[in-house]
Parts: sequence; C-alpha cells; structure tokens
Amino acid sequence: MRAAYPRDTPDQQRVATVARVSTATVSRVFNSPHRVGEARRNRVLQAAKELGYTPNKFASALARKATGRVLFLDCNKLAAHDRVNQAYYAGLYKMSLEAVLGAVESSTYHLTIDLNGSAKPGDYDGIILFDVDSPEQVAPFLSSGIPTVYGHHLGGFSKGLRAGVDNKGGSVLAAQYLLDRGHRGIAYLTGRVPELNSHKDRLEGFVIRLEEANLGCTILQTPVGPRGGARGVQSLEKKLRAGSITAIGVMNDLTAFGAVQELLRLGIRIPEDVEVVGFDNLPILDLLPVRIPTVDLSLDEVYSRAAKKLLSSLESQGEQEELLVLPRLIRPNSNPGDPK
Repeated sequence: MRAAYPRDTPDQQRVATVARVSTATVSRVFNSPHRVGEARRNRVLQAAKELGYTPNKFASALARKATGRVLFLDCNKLAAHDRVNQAYYAGLYKMSLEAVLGAVESSTYHLTIDLNGSAKPGDYDGIILFDVDSPEQVAPFLSSGIPTVYGHHLGGFSKGLRAGVDNKGGSVLAAQYLLDRGHRGIAYLTGRVPELNSHKDRLEGFVIRLEEANLGCTILQTPVGPRGGARGVQSLEKKLRAGSITAIGVMNDLTAFGAVQELLRLGIRIPEDVEVVGFDNLPILDLLPVRIPTVDLSLDEVYSRAAKKLLSSLESQGEQEELLVLPRLIRPNSNPGDPK
C-alpha cells in the first residue's frame, strides 16, 4: 500500500525519501542523469512521477550559471529544394519536435522553437538543428562553442554531434522486400541526386542490394513529386505491359503517389501486375485506393536520441559522433508501430 503524503508541493527531500536515495542523487538525476546508475535513476523518476514532483528549471539554470534553454531550429531544407511540396512533410516535423520535447521535458531545460532562424546561439545552452542542408549551414553553430546536434540526412557531413537516418539501409529493406516477393524485373525512380544526399544514398543502397542478388535495375531520373512519378511510369509503360518490369522502387512517397495514380489510370493493377515501394511513410499514401509498402524514416527515434545525446553532452562537451538509425519497412497490411 502506497504511503500517504501531504498535498503540499513535493520537494527533492520527499522524492529522495520515497526513492531511498540522497537529495544530491535526486539533483543529479535531473541535472546530470548520465552520472546516476540506471536502477537508482529509475527509482528517482518513478518517485517523482508518483509525487507529482517537477524540478524548478529556472533555479537549476541559475545554479549552473546557464540559460536553462535548448533551441530547436528548423533549417528549412525543403524550402530550398522542394518548396512546392514542403507542406506534405509537416507530419515529419511534428513527429521530430514531439520526440525532442519528450526528451527535454524530463530534463532541467526549457525548449525554444525557432522557425525563421532569428535565434542567437549564445542565448542557449544547447542547439538541435532539424534537417540540415549543407556543412556550411552547420559550421557557424559548431564553431560557436555551444553544444550542437544536427540531423537527419547526413551524407557529406562529418563534423560534430549528428543523428541521422540510415538511408542506404532503408533502401536495402525496400529492395529486399521486392526480392522476397519474387520480383526480378525491377525499376527505380530517382531525381535531384546531386543536390539531395538522401536520394543519392537511397539509390545506392537499392542498386547494391539488387547487384548482390545478381540483378540489374532500370534507373530513371524524374522530377520529384507526383508529376515525376507519373512521367516515370509513362516511360516504363511498354516494359510494364510486357511484364519485363514487375516492381518499381521510388525515391520518396510523393513521387510514388504519382506513379501509383498513373499505373491505375493505365489499368495496371497493384500489386497483382506491378508492386511499388516508396520512402518516407507520408500520410498522403492514405489517399490512394491501394496501400503500398513504404520505408518509415524513424525520425521519432532519430531526434529522441539526438536530444538525449545533446543533454548528456552539456555535461561533457567536445564529442564528435554520428548516431545512425535504421528506418522501418511498413508493409501494406501493417501500421507504423508494428514490428518489422
């Protein structure tokens, strides 16, 4: 039976009593959690939850002589490379932000969100950069001396603390799915490979897996988006009708959306005649009359790990590390949270 406690505001002493630790340990759990063993840390967090204890973040910041704030900055990569379609990716931003917020809420830091790049690095103890575009974009933050972590497509990035999607590994999953389904005539629609390292990595991983299976791949360069997907299918129509191509991998879901629409318009059945696999797990796929497999970026895990690593690095600066998270293949009859 749980002990009864007065209803006044709980403090560190009461948390320490319930968790059977010292008040210093309680303080470390909320200020430097990596310095406390997992068992004791879990006891403190459970006791704090039961008592409704919330650390005073401003007081903790003053004690550390710090600002007590972590910045989440959107680097607006889509505005630079795919402004027309950027609204379709809002769900990925929301998922990533929620993951960061979940990690920061349980710490002694407040999270500030910057959508237009007006924030000054020196006003924050740590910085999380969402969807960076180039090493030049990251350089000022890394040279500022403020602990910074950035993500999530990391081809070409080699400095600082970074967390990203294993795009090559994800496209290997997509290719393997088609191989397991018995396909041997496979095409791949890609585009803007020089500008987008994610597209480069996805193409490379897809082709490598097919080469390992002693198969070639018909590669088409198309515009990114629904029109590009439709155009790619039109270019493949003869081979599709002849049955020499029975599956199509696509660089992202927006392009796959157009490919599926065009296939259906041509009277080509999915998946009976042709299978299509996309990348990103965007909600737009729910608008299609048939469900296709897609690769989920696992951005919730990417940015949760990024935020936790940043919070840890605030106590031990100077780390350079890359955290890569393998995406999840979402099959047509599964949900994003289902096992692989």
